[in-house]
Amino acid sequence: MEVEAKFVLSSEDEFERVLEILEKMGFSQKGERVLKFWDIYLKTESKNEAVRYRIYGNKIVRTYKRDVSREGGVIKRVEEEREASLEEFEGEKGKRGVLLETYTKRKEYDYGDFKVCFDSLVFHGNINILFLEVEGEEGKVGEISRVLSNMGFKVENRSKLEIGLSLSPYL
Repeated sequence: MEVEAKFVLSSEDEFERVLEILEKMGFSQKGERVLKFWDIYLKTESKNEAVRYRIYGNKIVRTYKRDVSREGGVIKRVEEEREASLEEFEGEKGKRGVLLETYTKRKEYDYGDFKVCFDSLVFHGNINILFLEVEGEEGKVGEISRVLSNMGFKVENRSKLEIGLSLSPYL
């Protein structure tokens, strides 16, 4: 079960402020990494599920997601993830069709029982939105979400797929 809270940010300075808040809450980073990847979302039967292929250079990861609940800015979902071949990706893409493609530059920070991601996401080739995601143990995610919300950060209950689809004038 994946548990996450997502926030829309207006600048990288806001993300730096979040890191300072986490430090004041007594959390310390255990690791950091920078990633760049493409996400290709395929068409599905239900709006409560998603099939996403994430492409990191030559590595392809297939993820199936199904929402379980959305409460107070915390989203719970079933998530099944595994590596996939290019042939599998191309085959499923051909059968289902592409719903949305995005490009992400991510800074990811490991805090042990949760992680924090700062994503610069490009939708439709030219729409850039900054996101903060807190993912991990439900209690920690809920606590951090409440603190950040109380400090004026805007929680986002929609998935990145839903946001991307809402931005497209063609769908």
